[in-house]
Amino acid sequence: MNQPKPDGSLIIGTVSTGAGLGLMFLLAMARLFHATAPSPNWWRALWMAAGLITFGVLACAAWWRSPASAWARGDGIRPAWLTHAARGALALYPLGLAYALAVGAAWRAAEMSLGLLLMANCLLVLIATGMVFAAYRDVMRWQTWHTRFGPPLLGLMLGALLLSASVPPAAAPVAARMAVVLVVLGAVIKLSYFIRFADEARDPSTGRSPGLSLLKLAMFMLGFVAPFVLLSLSAALAPVACA
Repeated sequence: MNQPKPDGSLIIGTVSTGAGLGLMFLLAMARLFHATAPSPNWWRALWMAAGLITFGVLACAAWWRSPASAWARGDGIRPAWLTHAARGALALYPLGLAYALAVGAAWRAAEMSLGLLLMANCLLVLIATGMVFAAYRDVMRWQTWHTRFGPPLLGLMLGALLLSASVPPAAAPVAARMAVVLVVLGAVIKLSYFIRFADEARDPSTGRSPGLSLLKLAMFMLGFVAPFVLLSLSAALAPVACA
């Protein structure tokens, strides 16, 4: 059976959407503990999150209409989780706008309520995104806990990296420590996935395992090890770690 091969637009779309959702979740969470007016950095980060989500949604929509998504439009992907993800993403816009208005107008009670709803909605979309692939019947490797928990965790990790690069210097150490924790958790889930399928993917003719290929090793080093080292050295290196 030919395995589905998600193309670049789907990969870019899911990564961009996940990063935006993670950043928006953390921005709303931070406001729960700060009653003062948000800084310009907070507003810039909020609009960046909205931009990343919009770009990701458009990229995924373009992929869905392309011939490359034929495997997804067939019998494999269960429409229920796809519907949850799509509805949750669309609901972010009116909810996010109402939240931004409440923050700008200093309506603290409304801000708190809308912020909690916004956080819940962001998590819903991240969880539904993971379940879209975890419930795909034709790929056994996706039907694991790694695929279910990966998108929420990695989305929050990317959001934390973006947040640590966006906040003022005074708040950078706190954001950097949170990012370090999430990077470690992300590394654990990704490495455990590689190890889980390394032996099964071993080529009997060469003895080599695509599960631990040089390309995946480079991705792991750049995506997890490098940010961990940079953020552990100094919060001032957050922009480099994010890049």
